[in-house]
Amino acid sequence: LTLWLLNIRGLVSHTAELTARLRVAEKPPDILCLNETFLDKSTEEWQLEGYSLVARRDRTDDSGWGGVAMFVRPPLASKVVLLDTSKEDERVWLTLHTDKGPLLLCVWYRPPAPGDCEGVKRFEEELEQHEALGLGLLVVGDLNVHNLVWLRHSARNTKEGRALQEVCENFGLQQLVKEPTREEHLLDLVLTNL
Repeated sequence: LTLWLLNIRGLVSHTAELTARLRVAEKPPDILCLNETFLDKSTEEWQLEGYSLVARRDRTDDSGWGGVAMFVRPPLASKVVLLDTSKEDERVWLTLHTDKGPLLLCVWYRPPAPGDCEGVKRFEEELEQHEALGLGLLVVGDLNVHNLVWLRHSARNTKEGRALQEVCENFGLQQLVKEPTREEHLLDLVLTNL
């Protein structure tokens, strides 16, 4: 099972490049998680060659920035179930049914908002609600937090970075990405208890 997390910065404008990269990939991902899709209600459906859209959460304001989507290869589509779409945040929760049992997946885009910990708090509440539905958890996304103690390649310490670290510690989640993901900073995270 392979999963890609891409900060696409505009799905409509980057679909051709994404399709080309998927075609030439040695092993195309089974699951494709996208951040910053920039999709809004004017784009009712979106097709991606070789994939089925299983979840999408657009930005609720009219800025067009942000948004998340998850695509899966067709053989896997019947095994992925959308559990919840966050009402206030750009986050979706899904269950992937595997031979070993259900896995809980979350795709999250947290816009840069220094000092704003409310989205992290809502994430924790949603996690408490859903965690029993899977044998393991995988959270991926562009979370735009900094924490020099916890995350290498951070610019500074922030309230939201500390809040997310505490949630991860409370739920036994490890952050797996070790290299910078945007210039010299680590902003795109993979959190898991697997």
